[in-house]
Amino acid sequence: MTLSSDANRAQITRSLSVAAFVLENTAESWDAIQSIIGLPEALYVVGKTLPILPILLKSLESSIKNNEETKDSKESFAAAYRFAELSQQQAKYFDAIFDAVSSTDNHNTKEQKYRIAANKCGGRPIEAILKDLLQQAAGLATKLVADEDLKSALKAAYDEVAKLTPSLAEDVEGHVAINNYGDGVQLYHAGEGDQNHCTGGNQYNGNGYNFHTSSPPKDEGSRTNEQKEEEEKQRDQRR
Repeated sequence: MTLSSDANRAQITRSLSVAAFVLENTAESWDAIQSIIGLPEALYVVGKTLPILPILLKSLESSIKNNEETKDSKESFAAAYRFAELSQQQAKYFDAIFDAVSSTDNHNTKEQKYRIAANKCGGRPIEAILKDLLQQAAGLATKLVADEDLKSALKAAYDEVAKLTPSLAEDVEGHVAINNYGDGVQLYHAGEGDQNHCTGGNQYNGNGYNFHTSSPPKDEGSRTNEQKEEEEKQRDQRR
């Protein structure tokens, strides 16, 4: 059974109202982010950008309440409902990130706390989450909102977020060194970096690999006269 037009609009506006309330609370929490130092730039931009989303949600709610659903607006109404549900879901992501970076745990830096929390929430960087929301918000505003200032503000916010440096860039790999301090086999080293050989023996360097062999056994001529005399005495005693 399908919902009537009025029932459908009521469901959509209720979801928009809840989403606006949830994101408004999230935005209020994020207002304190500016006082936390040592974070990627994206998190500070989130703090100042989030408040525009509950404003947009309330504007969508008002627009849908005051306009009948038509054949042309049906898809836009459905998109507004999906956006409201997504907003509630992503508010949990923003809450988790804020709780992590504002915690008093001293074992990790603020940036490490952010990285750990983001990985627990799916691994997407915060600017990507916000960018998706702003893109959808701007599209809905174009179709359902009459406020030109709000439309312009959404576009400006999207442009700023789109230019942000990635907040979860890959860790820079350190310089690797493997050292061999004695005779014996030098194990294969598959990674990048230096392989250092510190004592006697041969160092072989091939294309993409290094290995080490120990010093060759001493030849007969390298023995001392004392060693030879001692060996001769031992042979005489055995006769």
